[in-house]
Amino acid sequence: MLEQLLKVPRDIPVIRFYWVLIPLVCMLTAYLWLDVFWTGWVLIPCMFLIASSNLYMESIRRRRGLARIAAIRLDPIFWQRFSQLYPDVGLRGRRLIEQGFKDYLGLQVINRDPCAMPSSAVDALWHVMLEFPLQYQQLCQQTLGRYLNHRPYADNRFYADNRFYADNSISSQDEQAQQLCHAWRYSCILNGVNPSTTTMLPRLFAIDAALEWPSAQIYELEQLKQQYRQYLKNQSNSSGSSGCSSCSSCGGD
Repeated sequence: MLEQLLKVPRDIPVIRFYWVLIPLVCMLTAYLWLDVFWTGWVLIPCMFLIASSNLYMESIRRRRGLARIAAIRLDPIFWQRFSQLYPDVGLRGRRLIEQGFKDYLGLQVINRDPCAMPSSAVDALWHVMLEFPLQYQQLCQQTLGRYLNHRPYADNRFYADNRFYADNSISSQDEQAQQLCHAWRYSCILNGVNPSTTTMLPRLFAIDAALEWPSAQIYELEQLKQQYRQYLKNQSNSSGSSGCSSCSSCGGD
């Protein structure tokens, strides 16, 4: 199980360059045929050219970001501290947790929507990294070019009347659920599967069960797919409610 998860690819499809060439050829053909540049026959391909070019460049940017993440080596100080806290985790387990954290960084490359952390094991490594602010900040800068915040849901609090109060409002619960749906969607995309029809859990959702991690977050595949489809339906209906139940403890933004 661990070896299979370690071999899961981390990649996204790239927009083919011919999608940029096709509207360009259409635009040039229309120009040569009509000898008039500002016509609908030219403007429509021109607009499509701009849109496809932007998509192509964005896909290239994302793949380069994933390449930087794959090549990065975590500072040994992280693992020294992690081994002190979790001495029972072997080398393969640490490798899997590292790949899981790189997957989470990959979610930030694909889209900057806040995503829940669906793995307690990976979250444990994240907490260790936060004990070394300088090294963590350098890691974020090298991989994402920005600082990745960590916000435990248990710390969703507000201050009033000289006291802190827990924020257990419906909006807070919806936010947690939405972030879990984002994590599910982009984790599936990252591992090359369809979030609505996949027959396997993406790696980030399968790590805890594979490691038999204490207080593991365990997911049922069919339930996640059903909840995700309901979430998409709710989004399309602009109902403002989310169909995913929150199963995670931390999120990033």
